[in-house]
Amino acid sequence: MRRVVYLFLFFSFPFILACDEEFEPVSQDLDFGFQPLKLGNYWIYEVEETIHFGENDFETTDFFYRDRIRGTYLNDARELVYIVERSKSTNRQTWVKQLDFTLQIKNNSLLRTADNRTIVALVFPPHWV
Repeated sequence: MRRVVYLFLFFSFPFILACDEEFEPVSQDLDFGFQPLKLGNYWIYEVEETIHFGENDFETTDFFYRDRIRGTYLNDARELVYIVERSKSTNRQTWVKQLDFTLQIKNNSLLRTADNRTIVALVFPPHWV
């Protein structure tokens, strides 16, 4: 019986060495450039909205949203919070303010708070699947 165990170990030893795993160290240098948060930065989104009222009854509108970082402050935990102003336009010339929301980087996540509701908008570092 001992011989069988020794033979098993002898023949399995090369396979054990071949199964050595390599781990890539996790970089602490997160790519926050994917969502550059800086006072004055803005993003413009082209929106095509379709509202359905019932069967074969709908309305489609085209417009633009502009999200602009208009300010910052430190919260109670001394963390930097960005104030973002969302405006709406139909021609990209005249903008009408819609709402303000905040963005904050916390625990490698981008948190967005609007209307007293916080969601995780992005997790760093972003990567393509």
